[in-house]
Amino acid sequence: MSEVKVFLSYVGDTSLFVEEFAKHFFTLAGNLVRVDGMIENVDAGEPVFVEIVERIKSSNIFIAFIDKDYPGRMAAKELAQALELRKAGQKLVIVPVTLGHSGRAWWRETKQKAG
Repeated sequence: MSEVKVFLSYVGDTSLFVEEFAKHFFTLAGNLVRVDGMIENVDAGEPVFVEIVERIKSSNIFIAFIDKDYPGRMAAKELAQALELRKAGQKLVIVPVTLGHSGRAWWRETKQKAG
C-alpha cells in the first residue's frame, strides 16, 4: 500500500487542538504520513514558503483548520496554494475544518471565490 501524504494547515492558536487531532487521525491507517511545515521544521527565511509549497504539491490530502485568525496568517496562503493546485488538475482532497462562526464564514467566502 502506498503512502498517503497529509498536509495540516493551521495557526498557532489551534495547535493544541490540531496535535490532539493528529495523534488520533494518523493512527487510523498505517499509510498516512504527515508532511506539513511543523513536521521536520522548515528553517526561517525566504525559502520557507517555497518548501511549504513543495510539501503541499506532494500531498494527497490538505486539511485546513480554519479559525478567526487563519485568514490573516500564512496558513491562508497555504490554502490558496492548495486551491490553485486543485484548479490546475492535481488530485488533492481539501478538507476544511471550520472552528467557529468566523472560520466558517471565511471558508464559505473563499470557496465561492475559488469556484
